[in-house]
Order: sequence, then structure tokens, then C-alpha cells
Amino acid sequence: VGNLPEDAPISTGDLCAVVTDGMDGNKYFLASFHGDTNGLATNPVVQAVNSLAQKSFADAKLLFGLDANCYFKGKAGKNLGVDEFAVSYAQLGLASCFEGLVADGPPSKVLAHTTFNARTFLQPQLNKAIKLADRETSPLTDRNPKDFILFKKG
Repeated sequence: VGNLPEDAPISTGDLCAVVTDGMDGNKYFLASFHGDTNGLATNPVVQAVNSLAQKSFADAKLLFGLDANCYFKGKAGKNLGVDEFAVSYAQLGLASCFEGLVADGPPSKVLAHTTFNARTFLQPQLNKAIKLADRETSPLTDRNPKDFILFKKG
């Protein structure tokens, strides 16, 4: 996909896109992206895919599933906050599968997590391991809104 910054942290296999005819007679631009751990590639990739869809496949309906790797609390330059992500895709005229849930406040305040990951002691990074009894309360448990489906509004 063109328009990606040279330093965008993506690897071969992180992004897949196809255009296909649906059984309903519509043409679809289907994209899938697995973001970097900190979500720093997410906004540039969404912008590039949206741009490609608009320029080359304007007659196709965009459906974009992604592991955006957003965090409830982002840190500028360190990891992508879900509020920043929501503003970014909305500026492109995109909506998410969570539209309507954010009417009462910013996404970081009303979205549920899509990830609940607690590492066990059966992996080599023992400093990240969590006891079973502590998985609900440990700050090491990853509970964030990382997974989204984006599409054009309207």
C-alpha cells in the first residue's frame, strides 16, 4: 500500500487487502491488519488503506478488520490511545463496529476491552507472569480495546 511512511513499523504479512464481488451484487474492498504492539502503525495504515480504497476502488464498500493495538490510556509517541484512534478514523469518514457506544463520552470511558490477556508461568518472561488468582486485578493483565471493524459511514 502506498502512502505509508518509510519508518512505519509493519512487516510482511501484517496487512492483507482484496477486492471482491459480493453475492449481493456489491463490490467489497476487504482489508485486514495486525498492528504493532504499541499501535503506532495503526493510524498511518488506516489512512493509507482508506486513501487506496477511495482512489482505486471508489465503487467498492470498505470493510477493514484490524488489531489496532489501542490502549485505554495512550502515551504520545509510545502507544496509541483509543480516543486518538477514534478521532483519526472519524476524520477519514469511517465508523467502527462500536459506533453508538461512544455517545456518552470518549471511547476510553465507555468501550469494553476486546483483549484480556494474562501471561502464565509457562513462558520465559517470568516478570510478566500472573498468578491465576490475580488475573482480574493485576496491572500486568492486558485489558484494552484493540480490535475493530471499520467501514465508511452511510
